[in-house]
Amino acid sequence: MDFRKVIRIFFIAFIILDLFLITSFFKEAGQFSQATTTTEGNSLNSLVKSMRNDQIQMKNLSHKTGTGYYIAAANDDYLRENVNQLEYSNWSYNDNTRRLQVSFATAIKLKFKEQPQKTLDTLVKDKTFVIAGKNYHYDAKLSSAKKIVYTQMVYGMPVHSQNGQLIFTIKNGYVQGYSQGYLSKVQILRQKKTTISELRAFAWLYQYNKVTSNTKLVWDELGYIKLLSVNGNTIYQPGWEFYLKNTTSGSYTSRTINAFTGAVIE
Repeated sequence: MDFRKVIRIFFIAFIILDLFLITSFFKEAGQFSQATTTTEGNSLNSLVKSMRNDQIQMKNLSHKTGTGYYIAAANDDYLRENVNQLEYSNWSYNDNTRRLQVSFATAIKLKFKEQPQKTLDTLVKDKTFVIAGKNYHYDAKLSSAKKIVYTQMVYGMPVHSQNGQLIFTIKNGYVQGYSQGYLSKVQILRQKKTTISELRAFAWLYQYNKVTSNTKLVWDELGYIKLLSVNGNTIYQPGWEFYLKNTTSGSYTSRTINAFTGAVIE
């Protein structure tokens, strides 16, 4: 047999073998990934079934993960330093909480009690009424007939702390004034990380016995929660907050879980 022909046959066979091994590897890797995902999905489905059996009422929670950062905000007196821009109001400042308390010289009537943001959105964005108001967003779930809450947004996520909330006081349909906390000089400490899904977070709370039977999930949200204070800054990170109602007693409670690690925040 021609030597060159033999070499060519071996060369072709070698390529075919490589292609076979590469194809097998990716096929097995894909099957492993699919098996892992399937196992996780089966585990969550089992937990959802258990929660339903325990009379836990909830919406269809999302399997999708998200992203967020570790961030730092300066423990400074930004609000007091900029308070001179406010007009038509009286104010006081709490040095301990760094919250600004403002009362309007003339109370403002809410035109639509069921949709207070239609009156307040314009006011909030007016720098003569609210400092850095453009960074806040109306929060319907935290609001009530006696208070209207606007939450500071940081990198597309709400701040789950009064440190980043604007709370209007309502009396007889009139806005009397507000108290304000604000995160200033916010900076990213670490690169973007993946957060656990809404369903995974709630399932872990259930596994940790933080969600009891006969419970209704009223609302939940992913937002920045306070982690610790260090070197003149406060560190925040994403956390899932769940607001729950006991359908037997009628009592309410809030549960928070670390959206990076899955640990319960007490």
